[in-house]
Amino acid sequence: MSRIIYLENESIAVDVDSPTPLLAMIGLIFSALGWLTCGVTAVLGVPLCLISLFIRGSKGAGIAGIIIGLPTIAVLVLVLLMAWGVRTAADVAQKAAQNIPVVMAKMARENLEGEPTAIEVLGVIETLDWDLLRSGEESRNREKSISAFRVKGSRKSGIVLIQYSSENPDHTNPKIRWAALVQDDGSEIPLVEND
Repeated sequence: MSRIIYLENESIAVDVDSPTPLLAMIGLIFSALGWLTCGVTAVLGVPLCLISLFIRGSKGAGIAGIIIGLPTIAVLVLVLLMAWGVRTAADVAQKAAQNIPVVMAKMARENLEGEPTAIEVLGVIETLDWDLLRSGEESRNREKSISAFRVKGSRKSGIVLIQYSSENPDHTNPKIRWAALVQDDGSEIPLVEND
C-alpha cells in the first residue's frame, strides 16, 4: 500500500506495506537460480513460492517463481533419471561381462567332452578357464579367430586352442572346427580336426 506525502511543492511516493512478501521474493530468487544450478535451488524455490501464494500480499512473485522454477525441476528430474538409467545399464553390462568367461568355459568343456580324441589326450577335464589375452594373441598370430583355455586334465594339461565353426549364422551351439593342446614345452597335440 502506497501513500503520497507532499513536501514543499514536491510529491514523494513512499511504500508503506510491501505488496510482495519476503517469502515470495526468496522463492523467486531460488527458482531463478535453478537455471544456473540445473534445478537444484528451484527444488527449494518452488515450494517457497507455493507457500507464499497462501500468504496475504501480492501473488505475482509467487506465481513467477513457480513458472520459472518448474522447468528447471523437470530438467533436474530428467538428468537424475538419465543418470539412473546409465548406472543401471552399466550394472547390467558389467554382470554380462562377468558371465562371458563362465559361458565360454562351459561351452568349451561341453564341446571337448564330446570329442573322443580330446578325451583320450586330456582325460577327465578337472578345470577349464577362458584366457582372453591368450585368445587375442593366438588370433593375431594365426590370423583366424581362436579361443584359448587353460585346461587341467587327468592326463595332460596346458592351453587348449579352439577355432569354432561359423556355419550357424546365429552362433548358437557352435561346433569345434579345430582344436589343439599346447603343452608347456610349446608342442601341439591335435584334439579336433573337422576341416
